[in-house]
Amino acid sequence: MKKKRATIKKSRVKNQKPRAKIKDTGADEHKHLLEDMSIIHELNTATARGDNLETILDILANRTKKTFHSYGAAVYLLSPNKRYLTLLLNPGIMKIIRNLRSTFKISIPDTLTIVLHEDSYYRNILDLGKPGIVDDSRSIHRMIQEFNDNPVLNKIIPKIHKFLQISSVMYCPLIVEDEPIGIIDISRKNPFTKNDLVRFEFIAQGVVSILSLRKSQQAYHEGRNLFTEFVDLADQGFVFCDGNLNITNVNDYLLREFNIRKNDILGVNLVDISLGILESGVYDALLKVLETGEPATFDKVPTPPEFGDRTLRVKARRIGDNLILIVDDITDRHQEEIQLRESETVLRSVVEQQTELICRFTHDKILTFVNAAYCEYFGQTKWELIGSSFVDLIDKKDRDFVIAEIDRLDLDHPVGILEERVILPDGSIRWQQWINRAIFDEAGTIVEYQSVGRDITDLKTKKKPKKNTKE
Repeated sequence: MKKKRATIKKSRVKNQKPRAKIKDTGADEHKHLLEDMSIIHELNTATARGDNLETILDILANRTKKTFHSYGAAVYLLSPNKRYLTLLLNPGIMKIIRNLRSTFKISIPDTLTIVLHEDSYYRNILDLGKPGIVDDSRSIHRMIQEFNDNPVLNKIIPKIHKFLQISSVMYCPLIVEDEPIGIIDISRKNPFTKNDLVRFEFIAQGVVSILSLRKSQQAYHEGRNLFTEFVDLADQGFVFCDGNLNITNVNDYLLREFNIRKNDILGVNLVDISLGILESGVYDALLKVLETGEPATFDKVPTPPEFGDRTLRVKARRIGDNLILIVDDITDRHQEEIQLRESETVLRSVVEQQTELICRFTHDKILTFVNAAYCEYFGQTKWELIGSSFVDLIDKKDRDFVIAEIDRLDLDHPVGILEERVILPDGSIRWQQWINRAIFDEAGTIVEYQSVGRDITDLKTKKKPKKNTKE
C-alpha cells in the first residue's frame, strides 16, 4: 500500500509542473504586453508634449535597447521619390558619429542614407511589406554593404558590426494606408525569436502613428511658415479678421504703406477704422461673406482721412471661421483710368467732328466704330452700322479687290491706300478713297483695322482737258 501511495503522490507532483509552466508563460506575455504598451505610451506622451523628433527617437532607442537587450531601434524614412532611405539621427547615433570622426579623423556625412538599388535588400523589405528576422551572416553583411555609397562608411560600418558581434537583425516596414514610409530595425548578438518579432511589430505600429502625426504637423508648420513668408513679401495688403471682424493680423506691406504700427491696429474692429464701410454697406457685405462663404470684391472702399486720398480694391475671402482681406492700392491706376477716359472723350469728340469718314472694323470686316460723318454719308444710324459688314456697302465689282487689299496688310506694310465704288441708299454709285491701317497687339497680331475715307467722285468723273494737237 505504501508503495502505491508513493507512486500516486509522485504522479501528482509530475502533473503539477506543466500547470506551473503555463501560468508563468501567461504572466510573461502579460508583462511583455504591458511593457510594450508602456513604450508606446511614453512615445505618445513625448509627442503630445511637443518634444522634437530627436528626443522621441532617443526614447525609442533606449526603451527598445532595454526591452530586447539590443543596441536600440533605428528608424529610416523613405524619400518622396522612393529612391533612398534616410536614417533619422537620435542623440545616441549622433554621439557614435562624433566619436568616429574624432577617433578615426574621417569625414562622415551628417545625413546617412541607404540607396535603394533595383536588387537592394532594403527595397525587397519594402516591397514585401512584412516584418522579419535576419540571422545568417551573409544577409547581414549584404545589408551592411547597402548602408551607404560613401566608401569610408563602407569600410568602417562592417568593422563596427563585427566589433559589436551583431548576429541577428529584426526589421519591420513602416506602412501608412498601404504605402511604405520607411523601415525600423534593431540588432543584437543573440538571435531574435518569433515572439520578439510579434512584440517589435506592435511597437512599430505605434511608431507609424507618431511619424504620421509628426509628418502632418511638420507639413502644417512648413505650410504656415511658407504662407506667412509669402504674405509678408507680397506687394498687396493682407488683413486677417475673426468672425466679428476684429483684426487679428496684418502683413508688413500694409503697415509700411499706411504708416501704421501693428500694435495700434490688432484687436480693432473694421468699423472703428472707417465709418464709411458701415454707411456704404461694405461692412454688411463682409458679414455676408463670413455667413455664406461666397467671396466678394469691392472696387472702392472708403478709407480714413489719415490714410490719405486713396482708392482701394478689396477682395474678401472666408477661411474657416475667419475672414481674410486682400487689399490693393489702385489709386494710381484709378487716376490713369480717369485720365484715359477723359482723353478718349476728347479724342472721340474730335473724331466725331471730322468731315472725313472714319471707321474701325475687325478681321471679318465687321464695323466696331463709325463717326457721325460716316453715318450721315450712308444715311444710316450708328447702331444700324455697328455690327454689320462694310463690304455690303461696296459695289460688287470692287468687293474682292477691297478685301484682298486689306488682307495684304501686315507688320512690314501696315498701311494701304485704295479707291473703291460704294452704293448709297438711293442706289447711286459714288467713288471713295480709303487709307487703311492695321492695328497690332504686343505679339504682332492684327486685332483691328482703322480706316479714314473721303468722297472722290468729282475727281474720278471730271473730264480731262484735251491735248493741243497743234503743238
